Amino acid sequence: KRPTEEIGTFFNLGSNPDARCVVMERVRGKKEYPFVYFISYFNPNIPLTGEEDYTRPLYEMLETQYNIVVKTSKEKISAILAGEAIAEKLDIKPTAPILIRERFVYDINQIPIEYNIGYYRADSFTYTIEAER
Repeated sequence: KRPTEEIGTFFNLGSNPDARCVVMERVRGKKEYPFVYFISYFNPNIPLTGEEDYTRPLYEMLETQYNIVVKTSKEKISAILAGEAIAEKLDIKPTAPILIRERFVYDINQIPIEYNIGYYRADSFTYTIEAER
């Protein structure tokens, strides 16, 4: 899939019109109660085909097949109304609140590996942060 400008910037693609990302979409939860819809975009420089064994843990597969060791992730969290497309995936009303978590994932060399966005039902998700001095 052709990356958006924001995703292209994250992956440092410049103005490469031929750049394509492997994109993985999945809904987590039970059929009668889906609670999160994920979309992951992978750096086009990783030679993913989309045919890999995604039943294995993702970062384990990247390390064993492509020697990519994930180290750092940065997250951004916000809240909006679901809208039609997300509401359909999560089986909620378009006016229902959702939480959006954007995750920016880097390897041990600080090369961007994955841009992941998660759309969470607000009635099933709590984000807890603990800080220590």
